[in-house]
Amino acid sequence: MNMKKNIILTTIIIILIISINTTYAQTQENITDTPTTNKITTNTQSNTNNLEHESKIQENNELKTEIKKLKKTLKNNSSDNTTIKNVSSYKELINHINQAKISQTKEYIINMHPGDYNITTPILWGEIEGNTKILQINGQNNTINGNNLKNFIKTNINTTLILNNITITNTTDNYGSIIHNSGNLTINNSILSNSKSTSNTTGGVIFNTGNINIQNTHITNNTAILGILYNHKNNDTSEITIRNTYFTNNKATIGGSIYNINTTKLEIIDSNFINNTAYDSIIYIQTEHESLINNTLLSNNTVYENLITSKATLTINNTKIYNNTQKNMLNTDNTILSYSTIEKNIINTISTNKNNLQLLHNLISHNNMETIIENYQQLILHNNTITYNNITKKGIYNNGSTYIIENIFKNNIIYDKALILSSNINTTVKYSTFYNNKVLDLFIGFENRFIEVNNNKYIKNNLRNTTLNITSIKNPKNPMNITIDGKIILNPIYNTTVTRGNIDIIYKNMTIKTLDIINGSFNTDVILNKTKNNTLLFYYNGFDDYSPTNTTYNITIEIPVYEIILDTPKNYTYKDTIQYRIKIKNIGYETGYDLIVNNILPYNLRLINSSSDYNIINNTWHIPKLKSMENTSIIINSISTNKEDINITINIYNFLNNENTTTTKIIKYLEPKYIVDIPEYTNVLLGNIMEYEINITNIGKITGNNITISYILENNNEIINKRIWTINHLNPGEMKKISYIIIIKNHGTYNGIVNITDSYNTTTHKTFNYSVYRAYISLKKILSYPGNIINITANIYNLNLELNATIIFKINKVSIRNHEIKIENNSITLLNYKIKDTFQRRNYDIEIKYHQKTSNIYLYNTTILTLNKYKVKSYIAPITVKSGKYINITVKLFDENNNKVYGGRAILKINNKTIRYKNGNIIFLNVNNSTVTLNNYQIPHTFKKKKYTLDLVYSGSSRYYSNRNSTVLTLIKQKLYVSIKTRTSKNIILKGEKTNKPTYTGNIILKINNKIISNNISPTKINTTFILPIINNKNITVCYSGNEVYIPYKYTVDYNQYGKNII
Repeated sequence: MNMKKNIILTTIIIILIISINTTYAQTQENITDTPTTNKITTNTQSNTNNLEHESKIQENNELKTEIKKLKKTLKNNSSDNTTIKNVSSYKELINHINQAKISQTKEYIINMHPGDYNITTPILWGEIEGNTKILQINGQNNTINGNNLKNFIKTNINTTLILNNITITNTTDNYGSIIHNSGNLTINNSILSNSKSTSNTTGGVIFNTGNINIQNTHITNNTAILGILYNHKNNDTSEITIRNTYFTNNKATIGGSIYNINTTKLEIIDSNFINNTAYDSIIYIQTEHESLINNTLLSNNTVYENLITSKATLTINNTKIYNNTQKNMLNTDNTILSYSTIEKNIINTISTNKNNLQLLHNLISHNNMETIIENYQQLILHNNTITYNNITKKGIYNNGSTYIIENIFKNNIIYDKALILSSNINTTVKYSTFYNNKVLDLFIGFENRFIEVNNNKYIKNNLRNTTLNITSIKNPKNPMNITIDGKIILNPIYNTTVTRGNIDIIYKNMTIKTLDIINGSFNTDVILNKTKNNTLLFYYNGFDDYSPTNTTYNITIEIPVYEIILDTPKNYTYKDTIQYRIKIKNIGYETGYDLIVNNILPYNLRLINSSSDYNIINNTWHIPKLKSMENTSIIINSISTNKEDINITINIYNFLNNENTTTTKIIKYLEPKYIVDIPEYTNVLLGNIMEYEINITNIGKITGNNITISYILENNNEIINKRIWTINHLNPGEMKKISYIIIIKNHGTYNGIVNITDSYNTTTHKTFNYSVYRAYISLKKILSYPGNIINITANIYNLNLELNATIIFKINKVSIRNHEIKIENNSITLLNYKIKDTFQRRNYDIEIKYHQKTSNIYLYNTTILTLNKYKVKSYIAPITVKSGKYINITVKLFDENNNKVYGGRAILKINNKTIRYKNGNIIFLNVNNSTVTLNNYQIPHTFKKKKYTLDLVYSGSSRYYSNRNSTVLTLIKQKLYVSIKTRTSKNIILKGEKTNKPTYTGNIILKINNKIISNNISPTKINTTFILPIINNKNITVCYSGNEVYIPYKYTVDYNQYGKNII
């Protein structure tokens, strides 16, 4: 028995050694391999690989030590130190655990095989005080289910519980709903899910007061009040290690994944916290000992207060905090955050640290925050990249010493205050880059608190508080170049020199120079030639690096300046004397010498005299000397040479400042001004009685007197009307109307002119013209038919028609009388003229004569009346009749409009032979009421054909075209009767039934008693002899073949009736 145990133990030891060595080899391999997918890829900082390498070496050393200890333990253990059991139900599991409690073996291993593992009662491991046994449960992918009614297991102090490859789900209890651990708990490759802890004061799906080591485990979809993993240890040591473990979709009030109180060690390594929810803290640490979070991911977690809370020193290294929603990311005491990524989070601030805070080699990007950092002790930011963050209040605020060194601040937006705010404690900012940050100010604070600000780069931050100082201006009394020196000074807090931008110098709203800034300064010369206040505007453009600013500067130059004062009348009239005074005043601060005043007398004035001499040839006035504020004058008396406004423009050239001084006055010329308005005449016709209107209005400034209006009208260059009117006076704005009447008797062009003159020698002309076109009359060609009633219309153009004019219409030179003539607009219409039926010709002339007596105008024109004929169509019904019969033939005639035809004659033809009277005369038939009729016509006996053509030939008339139509005449054959004579040598006679005339064609056959006794016999000669058989009751039959007139016929007689001899 002992031998068997030794074999079993030896086998287990070998397997364990192989497993441990394999683990060690894998660990050694992982030192150089790329991290697996569940590890966090950090920002590429310079020291990341070194830190990872050192951490791996430490881990491997620890693992080697553990392996040596385990080997030694296995070597020293006897066969009674390990018991291995297999179970397939929860009941068996409980039984073997109870066996393990009382077993003498040190380690008890239970392997779970497939079965029912629904929890029926919680398990207590190590109820005997002082029990130091090891219980290992290998789940082998089996699930223990609490069905939301029970918790799973509780361990006592000094006991060890190892859970491998097991799923525990749906457990519940006040605290420790899955595990209540007071000993040493190890969980490997397992799943803890869907469990609930209901305690309001303590909690945890795992409630721990001992030591825990969790590796490669998923803790998911659990609910607790205080922490999913709740650790609470008083006085004694307690170590918590979590490695390569997932906390997902868990919910707790505080500690959405971990709630840790008073443990001596907490390490979270290579783990993931995803989609967890808490009111406060996904990880909550309340201990005096240092905690470590390394190479871990916190992603998509939602917390109302803080993402991580720590009451002691916390080191976060090589960790990614991504897309979480929380109030504060870190609420800690002393914190070191290094080589980590903080990205796309919604937070109030990254840290509200109460003590010291160090941010080293981190990437902080694309977060939505109120404040980046709010700290209260020493703050160190070194070699961080802070970029693309959206900050609603302030950037970095610290109430202690602040060291910001070798950082990059890029593309951040801060809506309030500044990027860096300094309190009353010293702040250092150096070797950092600030690029394209949208913020009111990069730095805010007292200048003496920014104790060291140097070697920083400021690019496109639009820094405010730039000042533009003009430091030196040399201002001589005489015009010359003005030398200007200036500086652009930035807020001293930045400790930098402005090196970008340019200065625009603006004078009189025009940019006269643009200067580049060199080392914060600029220098230039400008030329100013204006006295007193020369205002220059200096505008600085910082090109997004610095905010624009501007300043103004006034420069006074003292030179003589001249003012020209012109005293002139406002207006004048014809032949008035014009007097004006030219006054020159020196309003400058220096005496002027040798002034030349130009343009003394305008071109349209003639000098009468002047108060002082001036150069008439050059039209200039020389002033030898004029002191400051002194003036001198000259008076000019003149008369206008033209009736127009006088433009007096006086000019002085000041050679000192190369400027011209000019003053202009306009003396208005006043006179009456007339406009003539004549209505525009259009469509003027011969015979019009024209009433002309001439409207004359004075639009001038004074009254016109003795106004003469002359009027001339020409027609074809011949004066036909001429008149003169006189108006005594016409006030400004007043209008007079002149009217007269004229009759338009001639065609052609009419040209008119109105001339106006007055006592001021004012003349006005107005011309007008219109055309009167030659009158003419037109007649349209008429197309009609004899007998029709028509209207004959003539149109007269370019003539005003008179009702009493003489109008004559003629056809073929014969006047048309006793007809109504209608005149309407420009048309004359003779109404209801009936074309005579006797008109036989195709064309007839129509004439019109028009004589207008008032204007003695004669108009004449002709046209053609073309008479057309109607086409005729006839209708003849087919006729069927026997030859020799009498018939009536009726034909209907209609014109092309289906109207009845009247007049004309027709003849009838049969087979193209005209039907005639017996005397040989042609039978002409008159057309009466659209009908042609031939009565009692006998069909000739000679007609032998079956069908004949019957033609109607209509001769036509002056109104109708001729017509020919045909139909078919069909003959029906007649019957015959036979006459047989008994006398010798007499013929048999065949006659027509209707005509009683013999037939001459066809064949006859004789039969006796139905036997043929003869050949074919012509009806014209029947002569045959034959012997009668001696038979009583014999009969003779005559058979006729028929012809084109008679139908075949058969006739039989009794022999006894006629005797013996038949011919």
